[in-house]
Amino acid sequence: MTLRVVTYPQFVITPENRLQFVYRSGISGNGATQLAEYDGGVWSNVGSWASASGVYTSTNGAQSSARNLYIHGFTYDSNHLHVSGTWREQNGAVMCSSGGLTNHDTVYVSSDDRGGYPFLSHFSSQICHL
Repeated sequence: MTLRVVTYPQFVITPENRLQFVYRSGISGNGATQLAEYDGGVWSNVGSWASASGVYTSTNGAQSSARNLYIHGFTYDSNHLHVSGTWREQNGAVMCSSGGLTNHDTVYVSSDDRGGYPFLSHFSSQICHL
């Protein structure tokens, strides 16, 4: 597994004692959240589970077509993975006031199978499957 651009790296041990590595590939406001796992002496890419695609429209009507998810928490509670974060848009016009940040919306997702395999919203509906 070759990594080119890695920012905001975090490591966590799974309940099965595997090492997981969550990070952003890309740049501020335009990146994907990635998950890799180390097991048996080998790193493998589990996949990307938060991308920069889509269009966000702010309350002031401005739009952004690139973003990234800043991970605030990535932790296990028994066999249940909990992830929290905040979205950051690339287009500064989405700010509601000058001097503000392009961050918005708190995110919470969870997974019952080591983070990759489906992610569920806080309403328990599937939002991603790697």
